[in-house]
Amino acid sequence: MKHDATNQTLPGPETYFVGDNDRRPWGSWRVTRTGRMAPDKEFCEKLIVINPGKILSLQSHELRCETWTVLHGTLIAIVDAHCLALHPGQSVHIPVRAVHTMANPGDEPCLVQERQEGICRESDITRYLDSYGRSTVHGDDERIRSCVSRYHWIAGLVERKENCHA
Repeated sequence: MKHDATNQTLPGPETYFVGDNDRRPWGSWRVTRTGRMAPDKEFCEKLIVINPGKILSLQSHELRCETWTVLHGTLIAIVDAHCLALHPGQSVHIPVRAVHTMANPGDEPCLVQERQEGICRESDITRYLDSYGRSTVHGDDERIRSCVSRYHWIAGLVERKENCHA
């Protein structure tokens, strides 16, 4: 078992703790805060850095919701086929099971504070599309198909912008 900053014991081998971090093809993340809101509900806060011209996978989560708040830069978000442009100080809520992604169309890294609430595990990711060759599943309902078309459009937009700066 791992412990969070307040020394609460959280169950499970995949539980996040402060200081966890990872580099990804699109940027990086670092856990800044964790805790428990109720016996069956935890939270995890991450600082996410999305590099210019990069997009995360199109994904959903079964066990948690998320709130993204832009701290620096510009973020394009897809949440259940709705496209949003977010700027510093603006937030978007991602409900449980919502199909979503985020991308950085800007010229500098985009910093996002992510707050997860529910059962927070890195394994709680269902990927539908991924620009970096990671494994995905086929989603065949209209909501997912609509998100897929928007993902391709945004991925093309940010990749063209990235190539202009290379």
